[in-house]
Amino acid sequence: MAPGLLSAGLGDVPAVQTYLDISQGNRVFDSLYDEGLPADVGGGICGRYSAAVAERAGSAPAEIVPGLLGATLRRAGEGCLVRRVRLRQLGGLVDGLRGDDLLIAIERPPPEKNHALAIGIAGRGFDGNLTSGSTRTDGYVLSTDIAPTILDRLGIEIPAAMSGQPIRAEGSVDVGAIESRGARMAVITERREQVIGVSLLVWVLVTAAAVTMTIGWTARFDAKLLGLSVIYLPLILLLASALRPGEVFEQALAMSLPPILAYATLLALEGYKPLAVASGVVVGAYALDALAGSPLATLSLVGPNPGLGARFYGIGNELEAFLGVLVIGGTGAALTAYWPEIERRRAALAFLASGLLFALVFAAGLFGADVGAAIMLSIGAAAAASKVATLQRHTALFIISAFFAFVGIISAIDLVSGANAHLTRSVLDAGGLGDLGDVAQRRLQLSAHSFTRPVVLAFLPGVLIFAALAAWQRGRLRSWMSDTPLLEAGLLGALVATVAGTLANDSGALVLEIASAYLLAFVGFAWAEGTRESAERAEEEFERKREEEKPPEPYGREGEQAEFGRLLHQDPVVENLVFTGPPGVGKTILLESLETGAVAQGWHWLPADLAESAEITEDALARGLLESLAKVTHYVLTTPRVQRYSIGYAVVHEAIQAPLYIDDLIAIYEEAPGTTSEKIRAALAIACDHVREHSECGLVFAYDEAGNLSARSAAGEQPLETLLDAFYAAQEEGMPCLLVLTGPPSLHATMVEARPFAAEMFREMKLTEAAEEDRR
Repeated sequence: MAPGLLSAGLGDVPAVQTYLDISQGNRVFDSLYDEGLPADVGGGICGRYSAAVAERAGSAPAEIVPGLLGATLRRAGEGCLVRRVRLRQLGGLVDGLRGDDLLIAIERPPPEKNHALAIGIAGRGFDGNLTSGSTRTDGYVLSTDIAPTILDRLGIEIPAAMSGQPIRAEGSVDVGAIESRGARMAVITERREQVIGVSLLVWVLVTAAAVTMTIGWTARFDAKLLGLSVIYLPLILLLASALRPGEVFEQALAMSLPPILAYATLLALEGYKPLAVASGVVVGAYALDALAGSPLATLSLVGPNPGLGARFYGIGNELEAFLGVLVIGGTGAALTAYWPEIERRRAALAFLASGLLFALVFAAGLFGADVGAAIMLSIGAAAAASKVATLQRHTALFIISAFFAFVGIISAIDLVSGANAHLTRSVLDAGGLGDLGDVAQRRLQLSAHSFTRPVVLAFLPGVLIFAALAAWQRGRLRSWMSDTPLLEAGLLGALVATVAGTLANDSGALVLEIASAYLLAFVGFAWAEGTRESAERAEEEFERKREEEKPPEPYGREGEQAEFGRLLHQDPVVENLVFTGPPGVGKTILLESLETGAVAQGWHWLPADLAESAEITEDALARGLLESLAKVTHYVLTTPRVQRYSIGYAVVHEAIQAPLYIDDLIAIYEEAPGTTSEKIRAALAIACDHVREHSECGLVFAYDEAGNLSARSAAGEQPLETLLDAFYAAQEEGMPCLLVLTGPPSLHATMVEARPFAAEMFREMKLTEAAEEDRR
């Protein structure tokens, strides 16, 4: 006998439904009938069924005729015999076969959950493993293939209502290979939810934790890493199908390898190149698998799930959903990354060529054999091309006709090759416009019904929220891609492909959810890259303005600048600088010129202009100083503490640091005991200590027109004395805080009079008018 496995039904069905499907040569999911099986069934494989069963069949969105096998045989004057036998009796029955006799033996249904039944066929021509045109899979056939096999053997025309294909034997008998494939198919349904779902959940949680712990600093990188990991996941699942590992090992592969590949891609490439390369690698891998006729995609966890009984070759709805996004969106990313200046018409042709190429691969019956891929890729490519092209009349007509050309080319290939793809059987075999309308109606009904499945309902709210947010914030989405119109066109095409696939597919809800996840990955990458580019442009603009507004160079002040440079090398800081002189000698210009040298040596420059201050209080002085400090501490890492930290998606323990914001400094200042100067010293202690951990140097506080601390102090307030006391105490404790002041000729004397220690604390440099030759 030629051995094989028999898919007993779509999902788990009772034995009566299996026999009914065999008798009618066609089947649909039980959930698509309006009601369950009636009590009075009748029938059998070759018998007649009750009117109640026929009425139930009429409610299904397909041409279902219970007992069609028996009726066809009776019209031809033939019959078939069904017997219940034990396994040990089969040998005698096989020995009794003569001429064109055919013996079909199937294991008694129903099988174990997610498993198939054993089947064997004996008779002339059946010498290898069983297969059929329905499955194109070695050692695997459908319950609906039995009726066409019997009719074909007897030379009777197979009715159009039978969707099954005659069973045949190919190659040599290999029971081990059949058992191995059956075992893999049996685990796909349950393992795919565990492996894929847990991997995605872990990635999202780790990403959220990384963003939280780094106060959003790594958000852009994490968004890219997560998006690329999602894109790479099908590639790893394809690899796993070749290895056929156990559940634990497959879970480990799926959870770890995509982030590793994503991390390596981000390190090696920049801009939108990682997105383009990841999309191209995944699409290329599945395209090669389809062209080679390999079973790997079928047996992968993201493949068509043959154990369910719906698809056994080609790419299936799951692959169709994300491949549509990766092909169209990936083309946009590739054009953006590698050919950003490409002419619009050439870009439109690139979208059309990409759509046509992969539609041929994934929709043609010889390869991917998926009618949804023909619709998604052709419509998506046309939409992207129309977005990017300058729409003159002939261009618009060309793009619109591209969709029909795609489908026509694929159909012609199927007719010539006899590949018998789903496109051919669903559309080209329709008897006319009425039958074609019935096909479209059934597709829409099946798509609508797919939204009622519990697993779909669990994720559908998230998809709707994503869609609502995208519509609400469409202006912001476009702003992220304002400089990348080719990527925007690719995402628009992918969105149109998703909508088309949802409407045209019998698993529309599944297509919508999977495609939405990949669209979200692309949008997240666009946000990360788009906002990064905006931030870089803003920084460049800031530097340009800063350069334009750069103060004039002081002339003849080399001695003062050299003295300031000497003070920068103090360790610890014990001497400060005060520039005094009448108005107009260039004190402000000199002070501003010192910033460049300080920053070049690793010091943080904190300026304060007191020229316009009307009335200065001690608290106002303190809060101004804290605001200056916060400009450094909000990006200088402070407050080390041990936390969990994410490198890629590997979570380790290490000491991390968090920024110190103005609110933190104010809290330290207000909670410190003592006078205002002591409160300032407390805040300086925290800030300086942690700045010193980050840098070998420290802080330069530059006060222009510091004489106003005395001349314009509020009644009963001593801001000058407060400043001197605070920094004297800070420097006594070794804090790297350097004070540079400018003021009138009397400033130094005023400081010494207020606090005698100022005589040793400050080096006074008196400025006079620069010589004429120095100004030149």
